[in-house]
Amino acid sequence: MSVHAQGDRALEMVLKAFARVIAKGNPLRHQIVHAGNLIRAQIGKVEELGLYIASQAHCFSLLGDGFIEAYGHARSQELYPFATLLRRGIKLALSSDCPVAEHNPLIGVRDAICRRTPSGQDLGVAECITVEQAIALYTREASYFSFEENERGNLKEGKVADLVVLDKDPLQLSPDEIPNCRVKMTVVGGRIVYDGR
Repeated sequence: MSVHAQGDRALEMVLKAFARVIAKGNPLRHQIVHAGNLIRAQIGKVEELGLYIASQAHCFSLLGDGFIEAYGHARSQELYPFATLLRRGIKLALSSDCPVAEHNPLIGVRDAICRRTPSGQDLGVAECITVEQAIALYTREASYFSFEENERGNLKEGKVADLVVLDKDPLQLSPDEIPNCRVKMTVVGGRIVYDGR
C-alpha cells in the first residue's frame, strides 16, 4: 500500500494503522508518500515497522517560505528529514508529485542538496544530502518501491536500459546549475526514443 500522509497527526494515524496489520520486516514494502512532517518519535516507528518513505525534495524551492510561515523557523528546520532517514537505514525514494509540481527530477536533486526556499532562506541544512545520494534516491532506491531493483534503477548487465544522457555531469556542477542540464538522449528498454544531439 502507498498511503499519502503529510501532517504529524495524519502520519500518527497511518503509523498506528500499519502497526496493527504490517508483517514483520514489511515484506510487501508498504510506503508513506510525502511524510514531510515526521517528528522524531514517528521516525522511530517508521524504522521499527520497516516502512518505506516516498518524498518530494522540490517542495523546498516551491513551498519553503510557506513552511517557515506556517510552522515557524525552528519547527520548519525539521521538515523532510532526508539525511536522518538515510542514516537510520530507512528506505527513502524521491519523486516529483507531478502534476502538483514540476516533473523535472533535476530540480529535486538540487533542492535535496541545498534545501533553499524561493526567497533564499535555508531550510534544515542538517538534513542536506549529497548529489550522489539525491540521484540514487530517484533511480536505484526508487526501484525497490515497485519490486524492480533486479530489473532497473542502475546500469548493470542484464537490467533494462532505461536512462537519459545529459549534456553536463551533475556530479561536476554546483547544485544551482544542476536543473539547467539538458537531456541529449533518452533510452527506454535499450532503445533510443529521443535523440536531441
